[in-house]
Amino acid sequence: MNNNLFQKTVTEGAIGFLEDNQVPEGSTLDYKLDLNLCDKGKKELLKDICGFANAQGGHLIIGVKESEDGKLLFNGVEHVDKFNDEFFSTISGLVRNSIEPPYPFISHDKISYKGKIFFVITAPKSIYSPHRISQGKERAFYMRVNNITTMMSLNEIKNSFLVGHYYAEWAMDFIRKRILSILGNIELPVSLRGKARAVVHIVSESSFNDNIYFPIKDYLNDNNHVFYTDNFNPLLSNSISTKLNLDGFVKYAVVSEEGVRSYVQVFRNGAIESVASHCFAEDRQLIPHVKIEKEIFEKVLNYMGSLSKSPSYFPCYLSVSLLNTKGFRMLTDIRSDSSEIECISRDNLITEPTRIEEYDLSKIKKAVVQQFDLFWNECNKEKSPNFNDVCEWIGK
Repeated sequence: MNNNLFQKTVTEGAIGFLEDNQVPEGSTLDYKLDLNLCDKGKKELLKDICGFANAQGGHLIIGVKESEDGKLLFNGVEHVDKFNDEFFSTISGLVRNSIEPPYPFISHDKISYKGKIFFVITAPKSIYSPHRISQGKERAFYMRVNNITTMMSLNEIKNSFLVGHYYAEWAMDFIRKRILSILGNIELPVSLRGKARAVVHIVSESSFNDNIYFPIKDYLNDNNHVFYTDNFNPLLSNSISTKLNLDGFVKYAVVSEEGVRSYVQVFRNGAIESVASHCFAEDRQLIPHVKIEKEIFEKVLNYMGSLSKSPSYFPCYLSVSLLNTKGFRMLTDIRSDSSEIECISRDNLITEPTRIEEYDLSKIKKAVVQQFDLFWNECNKEKSPNFNDVCEWIGK
């Protein structure tokens, strides 16, 4: 567990890791021996929560103190009965009444470790930042920087308001550069076969934060981590190899000397690129849309499910593209006649990325289906025939 990389939950094993490795406080981790809800205690708690919300999210672990020689002592909380549901309701009410705009995302856990109890407050990165404390006469913005919660400067507040407007532009710029590489076979992680390609990109807003860096090699075999590789399999592939590379790690399916059928590249900044080049009937210029849409739909839900282990990954952007498909038509069955469907008139169908604010399965399904509908619009059809009105799969 990296003290500068926000994770969704703290477990008994995580507490053990923190103790064994003497992990210090950091940008996503703060320790306290006790939590007192006197006026001073309330103010400090609000500062910590507001600071995490305006940065990358974090955990406040209660039951830990630092000795005179600097060693972290995991003693657990002294008065266990105090940390009950009523106590947390008081904290929730304090946050609800004292932080603007509203920040309803905090949660709490009681962790038992070596017979001791630790109380954990989790404050994920907010999709509505910047937040400020509004209590009494105080009106102040705070941000967690390294192991300190500090008041935000005027420029930091201004940039926090402005930066949200640029995320979509940055995401699109990243996707366009990657699309150019895929089209030109330039510095791809593997050599792809064929020309027509289906591409999925998922890009977190955190990908553009200079402080975010995912040490990929540490996560290849950690099945509790957001980037555990078994959760990121390529499209339409069963036989899979994995390797580290300059950008992060790649999983791919080898077919022959002609090249790779599909791959998933996980970048060190957290961006995901999934590409398949063997799913088209290129000789007949046909797109077996049932197979392709079903596979992309299921894989995106799988990717997002894994990414949800880290709420700091959200908001993120989703884009699905079809490349080198000019003149292609949609078909349900490769043996059927698709002449009634207009062919694609553009060389590449590259969609604007859809912003996904949080891990909400219904919203993610809707975002994927909206991408598919755009492809059908290009073929002069209103929407994909493979989904019902609530974005559930009905294709055959």
